[in-house]
Amino acid sequence: MAGFTVANLRPRLGQKLGPYVSGTADGSGSTTTILKDAGVLDRYADNLLRGRWIYFTSGSDSGTWRHLSASDQSDATITWVGAISTAPHSVTYEIYQFEPDMMAQALRDAAKVLYAEGLLSARRDLVVAVANSPVRDPAFTDWTTSTGLNTSFWTANTSSVAQQTSNSRLGGFTCRVQTSNGNIETVVSNPDFMNDLEDNTFTVKAIVKTATAASGAVGFYDGTSNTKSSYHTGGGAWEVLEKEITGFTAQAANPSVRVFRDSGGSIDVGLVWVKSGIDLREYALPTLLPSGPDEVWLSRDLAEKMYATPGRALWDRLDNWHFRQGHQVGSFKAQESIWFDSSLPGEYLIRAVGSAPVLVSTTDADTVEIEEEDTEILLAQAVIELVSRMRRGGTSLPSSLSGIEAEATATLSRLRQKNLEAGSGIALPLGWGF
Repeated sequence: MAGFTVANLRPRLGQKLGPYVSGTADGSGSTTTILKDAGVLDRYADNLLRGRWIYFTSGSDSGTWRHLSASDQSDATITWVGAISTAPHSVTYEIYQFEPDMMAQALRDAAKVLYAEGLLSARRDLVVAVANSPVRDPAFTDWTTSTGLNTSFWTANTSSVAQQTSNSRLGGFTCRVQTSNGNIETVVSNPDFMNDLEDNTFTVKAIVKTATAASGAVGFYDGTSNTKSSYHTGGGAWEVLEKEITGFTAQAANPSVRVFRDSGGSIDVGLVWVKSGIDLREYALPTLLPSGPDEVWLSRDLAEKMYATPGRALWDRLDNWHFRQGHQVGSFKAQESIWFDSSLPGEYLIRAVGSAPVLVSTTDADTVEIEEEDTEILLAQAVIELVSRMRRGGTSLPSSLSGIEAEATATLSRLRQKNLEAGSGIALPLGWGF
């Protein structure tokens, strides 16, 4: 991927909508409601920038935006409504026609529309489950932001988390547990599975790396107390931690598998699962595959061996699966899942491959999975989304925006035609995996 972020796509969208202004405030002359930038703001007639939005991109108020109430050419200043925390001396800023957060939302909406039309998609190749383990998203593929796990699958208790890419041996992410002592936990499974485990012996496992001794451990919370494994040695290498659990009562409230940070440092978690001996046939999919996979694969070796020697990883393609959309999995809310007609060997990795909408994060610094050649169609559709929102809100369009909308519509028509001539056509929905 080309490494785009919302932070560098928003200015490109702003340039299409015009006028787009960027600069660096002078070292003095600003207040918490006024910014001075001689050499930039003195180019604009009095109040020409009134009604637009300023977005601060550095300093203590970075990421904050305000609505402009006035601009003064002779003073080279702009004034906004609502004081910020610190006078913006020497900070960088951008000025937009639209509210910056609305522009980011338009990029997200555009990505979904273009995916539905088969014009823009991202290829996903994800480890989605460990066979016969109830732990959902065991390889941490599903993040809402780079510091926020999808809470449908994992919850951080006291500790904070951060997405890591360089540590993963499965081609995706690992989860770094940091900042404060605590844990990450997942609700194990549905009541039927828990009833099967009742009074049986099972083992919780995690692949963990840390340079801090007596800190990283895996364990099980039975609704009352934690049972933990031995700690990671603290040697800085990946280790498989495991703890055998006996005497579990299925009626316990909110049982969960947990990975602990107990003595400082950071804990990198690569994979979490349960060895149970129970036959599972249905597995929840991460939200990154909303239309389901078009291929499903099973590893040829156990999960921990696949993680230890990723360069030797071998996979077999499976045909005995179905995609279920919006299906209720046990006690969980309706979600996407894959169902297998026959049993799978326990502790082997399940991998799903398919197409999905390009992700545009709510966080400016997060990467947007898009190549340079695809930015034109994404930006053109985002213009259409913004103008459509104005119309729905009953706002009359300036003549300049009507022209910009017509240009974006022409760009989309040209790119759609180019797509058809290339033979790709409109993408068919993904579904059954036969």
